[in-house]
Amino acid sequence: MDAADEKKITAYREMVREFINQHLVYPFTVPDEKWEEKEFCLEAIGLKRHALRCVPRNYYRDPGFCLEAIKRSSEAIEWIDEKVLTREMCYIAVRQDGHTLGDVPRELMTEDLILEAINENGIALAYVPKNCLTKRIITAAVKKERNALRYVPDEWRQEAKAALAENKN
Repeated sequence: MDAADEKKITAYREMVREFINQHLVYPFTVPDEKWEEKEFCLEAIGLKRHALRCVPRNYYRDPGFCLEAIKRSSEAIEWIDEKVLTREMCYIAVRQDGHTLGDVPRELMTEDLILEAINENGIALAYVPKNCLTKRIITAAVKKERNALRYVPDEWRQEAKAALAENKN
C-alpha cells in the first residue's frame, strides 16, 4: 500500500467517524445501505458499542470481521456465532473487559483464559463455572478484588479468606 492509498483510507475513516457521531444515536438514523459496508460497521462498533445490534447478522459469521469487531469492542463477543468464535477472540475480549467471560462458551474456557479475565476484573469470578474453579483462580480473584469473595462457593470460602489475609500482610 502506498502513501496515496493510506491517505484515502484515513480520509474514509474520518468521514465514517464524523457520519457516525452525527447519526448514530437512538433511534438510529443511519441509512440501511451504510450497514452493508464492513468498514463502516467496524468503525461504528469502535465508536458506539450499541452499533453492534445494527450490524448485519451474517457478518458475525465472518471470522475476519469478528476478530476486528472484538478488537474494537469486547462486547462483540456476545453477537458472534459460536462456530466462528475462537479462543484468540475470547482472550482479546476478556483482556479488555473481564465481564465478557460470561459470553465465552464453556468449551473455550481454560484456566489461563479465566485468569486473564480475573486479572482484568476480579468480579469475573462470577462467570466461572463451578467445575472450573481452582485454588489459583479463587486466590487471584479475591486478591484482585475483595468483593469477589461473594462469588466464592462455600467449599472454597476458607481458602479465599486465607488468601485475603495473606494479601493484607
